[in-house]
Amino acid sequence: MTAPFDAALAAKLLIEARQNRRKIADLPPGANPATIEEAYAIQDLIAAATGKVGGWKASFEPDGTTRVAPVAADDVFEGGAGLAMPGPLRVEVEFAVKLIADLPNGAAPFDRDAVDRAIGPALVILEVLGTRFEDQKAVSPWAFLADSNGNAAIVTGAEITGWRELDLGALEVRLEIDGTERGRSSAGAPFHRVLDLLAALANHAAAHTGGLKAGQVIITGARVGPVAIEPGSRAVGSINDQAEVVLKVD
Repeated sequence: MTAPFDAALAAKLLIEARQNRRKIADLPPGANPATIEEAYAIQDLIAAATGKVGGWKASFEPDGTTRVAPVAADDVFEGGAGLAMPGPLRVEVEFAVKLIADLPNGAAPFDRDAVDRAIGPALVILEVLGTRFEDQKAVSPWAFLADSNGNAAIVTGAEITGWRELDLGALEVRLEIDGTERGRSSAGAPFHRVLDLLAALANHAAAHTGGLKAGQVIITGARVGPVAIEPGSRAVGSINDQAEVVLKVD
């Protein structure tokens, strides 16, 4: 008889790896997810064990499906913070929104209009990428998804003034590291696609963590990056040259 999948063991190992700032080779047999549902089961246990959810990572895959991951409040930082994390680390500049209303599980399913009403300010952010695995390419995509989908931290920046009047599909996004431009893009998801992504996330959260909460920050996919960043370096991301986010890696 095949032993039941041990999501609790997987969650325990990933939490310990994050807390102890050490890498693991992989999750062991019996606790290594083989499906997206098993990956999300591990995420749910990690979220329940690590306290308040401060944000979410959400993005579309090339085939149009979504991948999401909760981010603990302790891993959401205000811009300018100095972070000390085990490398290798990479950063991405992203467009993010902050919620001003709950989207609870009792009100699901959610559509574009429902999530639109819950959106408050939009922010420029840096997502810090980093896994608890020694080599992310050596583990399955489901193990990677279980491990916060590769998220190490969210660093929030300035609000984007008048963002609802902007063409979100043509934002001018830049990344500098130590004063040198390392990436620039003016291509990204338009607003209706951002709403589709947020609706998919809201319905996922309703089924898995009790729903989205006011104050949570949601990142919506890389606009620039990923770009490697070394200890002692300073990264600056900007959108339309009027909103900035700063990160120093200690």
